[in-house]
Amino acid sequence: ERKKLESYLLHNQNNTNISVLLCLFTGIRVGELCGLKWDDIDFENGTVNISKTYYRRNQTDYITPRKTESSNRKITIPKFLAEEIKDFVDRQYGLTTEDRIFPITDRAIQKKMKQKTEQAKLKPIRVHDLRHSHIALLIEKGMQPLVIAQRVGHDSVNTTMNIYGHLYPNKQKQVADLLNAEATGEPESNLVDM
Repeated sequence: ERKKLESYLLHNQNNTNISVLLCLFTGIRVGELCGLKWDDIDFENGTVNISKTYYRRNQTDYITPRKTESSNRKITIPKFLAEEIKDFVDRQYGLTTEDRIFPITDRAIQKKMKQKTEQAKLKPIRVHDLRHSHIALLIEKGMQPLVIAQRVGHDSVNTTMNIYGHLYPNKQKQVADLLNAEATGEPESNLVDM
């Protein structure tokens, strides 16, 4: 499903699809996405600065600082994504660095996300599911919990492990093989990089 969504988004570019790609490849929260301004993206270094969040209450828009120190972070983005965002930015007219990149509410982006998944013939995906998908991918690719916690703005590795610990493969056999090799001098069997 993730690959189908990626392919659809990359071949059907617009404001909503770029925002969904950004969530999918960074794990940012929808409020962080909606609060991004043009000067939050450093195209030269390929980073996105997360320092604020957007929300709407009683028809009034608010942009506020992130609640915790760990929520303030710089996320390095893949080169292709930086290029996609830059291409998108270059097609915008009359924007300043203080303008929001995605001038949309969290409800509106969720509605558009529902439309996009239907168009791509995918099962329904909530915007927050993109965050979970990003974290699951990083776990699958062997990223350490500390790196993941820092990337997605968790206040501790414990938060990451409490929520996503079940996705980590059981390494008990590898530990036993490692200890056996240490004690006996025999080579480890099927030891994989931990």
